[in-house]
Amino acid sequence: MPANSGFRSLSEANVPEPDTETVLNALELAYSNGYETDTNYATEDDLNGITFAGAGDPLTRLDTLCEIISIFKQQRHGVPVTVSTLGLVPAAEAVDIVSKLEASGVEKLSIFLGAENPVKYKKVVGPHGNVGFGDVCNFVVVATEAGIKVTTSAIERKGVNINAIRNLSQSLGADFKARTYHE
Repeated sequence: MPANSGFRSLSEANVPEPDTETVLNALELAYSNGYETDTNYATEDDLNGITFAGAGDPLTRLDTLCEIISIFKQQRHGVPVTVSTLGLVPAAEAVDIVSKLEASGVEKLSIFLGAENPVKYKKVVGPHGNVGFGDVCNFVVVATEAGIKVTTSAIERKGVNINAIRNLSQSLGADFKARTYHE
């Protein structure tokens, strides 16, 4: 976010998780301060709408996320919305979650795939609970079949087979982006 947007991270602001109104006010402040028009802070490639991402997974607050996106899309017609996620969604819940995301106005998902097989995925991502590699792959397929543009990613580093992950992503119907560790 541009410095003049007034945006501060939760840790900087020492506040609890924001509610719907707080997030919408922050988005409106960013736009009113020129988020997508001030070329001092954004280049043409940066003008891609908004992305929900962060230290936690936005899908952990799915209902709040969808409420925010729905209201935002009513206020800012045509602004694309992306959700960046690990995609650790139980297979039995994937269709419902994708339906909610799609209904709220999400056009794009950025899903961290991280590895090309279950063993490597568990080592790289370290998922908790009963979700893992198969669930992420299923989530990618369900989202792409629903018409959401999905881009998976992995971090280029020793032991990660970027070509194999790219091939897997494409076989699931998604685009792929290799990321550097410092990106």
